[in-house]
Amino acid sequence: MMSRAAQPIAIRDLHSIDDLNQLKAVEREVWGMADDDTLPLTLAIALKAAGNIFVGAFDQDKMVGFAFGFLGRERGATTIHSHMLAILDAYRHHDLGSRLKQAQRDRAIAFCLVSMAIARSRWAMMGTKNTGQLSGAVMCSKYPLRD
Repeated sequence: MMSRAAQPIAIRDLHSIDDLNQLKAVEREVWGMADDDTLPLTLAIALKAAGNIFVGAFDQDKMVGFAFGFLGRERGATTIHSHMLAILDAYRHHDLGSRLKQAQRDRAIAFCLVSMAIARSRWAMMGTKNTGQLSGAVMCSKYPLRD
């Protein structure tokens, strides 16, 4: 449920260990995962430190949804693979899925340099819990990394 003051739900980057612990709680609730199957906290910390994309939807201090994408390589180009989106049941139908995916996409484009043309964006339907909008990967290949 939205807060009593009806403040808008904020979309922001995850910054703290508390944020990452809340991600695990949302992951467990939405996807019905056992704790052993959720993203390990030490790996989440390392992924975040390495520049991967973690954005959350917050009703005041409570995370009510998140999107997570990680760096990859495809045909010599750096990619952002949009791996997981989750929104608590009580917060669905508030456009949070598309807002989270747009925030993730904005960060992926910024990662690939603001002035760079995006060669291709794939936003394919994936998974049974998908919002039906924006999921997939942004591939930045104007300046591919070379081995």
